[in-house]
Amino acid sequence: MNKWFSFIDDYRNIERPILNVVIAEFFIQMVNATFMLVLPLYMSRMNYSNEEIALFLTFRFIGVFLLALPIGKFIKGKKLYPFFYISALGVPLFGLASVGAIYFKIDLLIYITLFLWGSMFTFMQIPVSPFILRNSSKANHTPAIALSYSTWSFGGIVSGFITAVLCYINKDLFNEQNILIIFSALGFFGFFLSY
Repeated sequence: MNKWFSFIDDYRNIERPILNVVIAEFFIQMVNATFMLVLPLYMSRMNYSNEEIALFLTFRFIGVFLLALPIGKFIKGKKLYPFFYISALGVPLFGLASVGAIYFKIDLLIYITLFLWGSMFTFMQIPVSPFILRNSSKANHTPAIALSYSTWSFGGIVSGFITAVLCYINKDLFNEQNILIIFSALGFFGFFLSY
C-alpha cells in the first residue's frame, strides 16, 4: 500500500464489537449534526426568535453537562452496552419528540425534550472510550479511539451532503421539519448496529 495511506492498516484489525459501537455512534452523531445545523432554521421558520432559539438549545447542553460528570463515575465496573442502547433509542426518540413539540409550539415540552435529547447523547459519548479500552487490544486503542472521534465530523459531512441533495431534489418536500424527522429515524439504525 502507498506509504501515504499505510495508516489505514491500523484500522483493519479493530475488533468487531468496537466497530459495531463506532458505527452506532456514527448514526447518533449524524442525528446530532443534523440537529445542530437544521434545528435552529426550523425553529426560526416556526417564528421563534433568535433569543428563544438560543435559550431552548441551551437546555440540550445543560442535559449533556449535568449527566456527563456523574455518569463517568457511575459506569465504573458496569457493563457498557446498555448505555449505548439507551442512547441509540433515546437520541432519535427525543429528537422526534422535540420536532413535534416545536410544531405544536409547546414550549415546556421543547425544554424537556431537548434536555433529554442532550442527556441521551451523553450515554453514548462518555462510555465509548472506556468500552474501547476494555474490549480492544492495547495495539488497537489509539486507532479505535481515533475512529470513534472521527464519527462526529463524518456524521456532519454525511448529514450535510444528504441534506443538500434532498433540498436540491425538492426543497418543499424536504423542508427543515422533514429533514429532522428523516435523520431522527435514521438514528434508530444505531440501536440495531450497537450489538
